[in-house]
Amino acid sequence: MKIQVVCDSDSEKVLLEISDKINLPIEHYNEDFYKEKRKSNMIKGSCSARMTPFIRVLNDDDVIIRAFYSEASDNVFNDLLNYLNEQ
Repeated sequence: MKIQVVCDSDSEKVLLEISDKINLPIEHYNEDFYKEKRKSNMIKGSCSARMTPFIRVLNDDDVIIRAFYSEASDNVFNDLLNYLNEQ
């Protein structure tokens, strides 16, 4: 299982703070950087997300298990931690 996060510069700081609480590999892409923008748009587009931060959890076969949208929640990082604690 792995986690992919699309964030901007502000939410990247929050991600770095909580990353020590997560025992899974995290791939993060900063939407503000030109070289990472294309990959971040592909990740968000796969789940029709528009806002950042956006998080998706993938299984070992790279199939999306769960997605966390900024459109639906104010704090997707807390939602991710709650989800991982339930697992």
